[in-house]
Amino acid sequence: MDGDKKQVCIYCMGEYGIQTYFKLKKYGIAVGCFGDTDKSKQGYALEGLFCKSYEEVLELDKRETVIIVSVKNSAALVNQFRQEGFENVYSREELYALLDKKEPCVRNDLLDETEIVDLKDNLEKVFCGYPYKKTERRKSAEILLEDCVKRQGRRNLGK
Repeated sequence: MDGDKKQVCIYCMGEYGIQTYFKLKKYGIAVGCFGDTDKSKQGYALEGLFCKSYEEVLELDKRETVIIVSVKNSAALVNQFRQEGFENVYSREELYALLDKKEPCVRNDLLDETEIVDLKDNLEKVFCGYPYKKTERRKSAEILLEDCVKRQGRRNLGK
């Protein structure tokens, strides 16, 4: 991890963890690693990422690591990581709420590219200053626009 960038660690590499990984990837947010207490999941995990043990996760930079706890009942683990000194710990549900704050873009008219970039910048600020990959910024904006169009279409169809 670069010393000047936050690293995202998805803790718990089950179904929820994998879903969280692909949701973050869709938004152009790079994940640095997974973490899990299950020894069978530790080591190489997915798309070049590794799954670290709980002890290895505790060794990560407590200021620069964003931990997303991806289990059904996450409150205890979220509190546990916060007690260990991690400053940026969120449940999967909190993350999804932040990512889904794009709801205001579902209007009768579509957002122009400037509005999308502004919305993305706001999301960056909300998400602990974690920078989107610069090379994927336009791609991320296109994905956001695509989601808005899909949602608008569903509303027009009465779904």
